[in-house]
Amino acid sequence: MSLYLIIAGLQIWSSFRSFLGGISYLRYFKKYLANYLESNRLYTQLLGKKASIIVPCRGMDKGLEENLLSLFNQDFPNYEIIFVVDCLSDDAVSIIEKLRKKHEITHSKLIVAGKAAGESQKIWNLRKAVEHVDAKSEFLVFADSDARMRSDWLKSLILPLLDPRVGATTGYRWFVSEGFDLSSEICSVWNASIASALGPNQNSNFCWGGSMALSREVFEACEIWRHWRGALSDDFVVTNVLKRSGKQIVFVPAALTV
Repeated sequence: MSLYLIIAGLQIWSSFRSFLGGISYLRYFKKYLANYLESNRLYTQLLGKKASIIVPCRGMDKGLEENLLSLFNQDFPNYEIIFVVDCLSDDAVSIIEKLRKKHEITHSKLIVAGKAAGESQKIWNLRKAVEHVDAKSEFLVFADSDARMRSDWLKSLILPLLDPRVGATTGYRWFVSEGFDLSSEICSVWNASIASALGPNQNSNFCWGGSMALSREVFEACEIWRHWRGALSDDFVVTNVLKRSGKQIVFVPAALTV
């Protein structure tokens, strides 16, 4: 009986903390929306600056063409897209080339990284892609191929990086269940519980590699490329390196993806 009461008490406490976290999350969203117009005014400071979006691709993700198309339709004055695959026989290549041909006005590249050696394939692909970033690019932005972005996604991620205290900005995936089956609902709730851990608390924020940006200056000063060598998780490494450096990780609600 006592064990039951202990377990029940822990569950109640956990639920209460989750409830408080939800309130904090809502407040953060409201504050962000209130400051959105001010952020748009700061947008003029980005004129003349270039960004590089790096997108590792592998296989035919659901909605791949629409996902990648969203990257070509960003409301940002000067950016390039660097797609990176393991090999040219990857199923994603045909979609990438189709979009590159259709949107020639947006500068894009396709990099073939080859097979990984001593680290995860994604890490290997990212490190190879970084080697091909335009010399004039001031921001490195990372996106997953199974995520679909809003047209203001790139702008929203980059604006907070103008603050020298900020090391990285991040969004997260917002999983929307397509049906009402139990597994989808559980996945949606589990995903939301992680997403709601992000917010105003810089000490608890973490980077999510599917929607993440750093200034090139911070990326190089913190030697992210070197720290990635031999690693398994890109965002875990970035989070740890930035926390050790004392840099802030800012959560950007507009950078949530679906």
